[in-house]
Amino acid sequence: MIRGWKSRTRHGPRTVWIGRFAFDEGSLELFDGKRPVSLQPKPSLVLAELVSARGALVERNRLYDAAWGDTVVEFDLALNRCIRDIRAALGDADDWNRSRSLSIG
Repeated sequence: MIRGWKSRTRHGPRTVWIGRFAFDEGSLELFDGKRPVSLQPKPSLVLAELVSARGALVERNRLYDAAWGDTVVEFDLALNRCIRDIRAALGDADDWNRSRSLSIG
């Protein structure tokens, strides 16, 4: 679950705010203010699925379906890498743990 998200329309009608970061659900783009933040396609798909849950717990199989579909991957490794990349894109991991939470069930 993502805590601290707010839906606003500054960037567009499908923009969700996570702290100071804006995530466009339509284009899967992440912004720090007006500056684009680099996020690879799979982490973007995982983040989109987490954001679409609007704070509810998201099951691992839902994330797998959203990002990998029928592709066979070492899921735990791939998902952990995506979460690490999302956390890095949203700021320092230590700062993340003190001020926000991202939980996968």
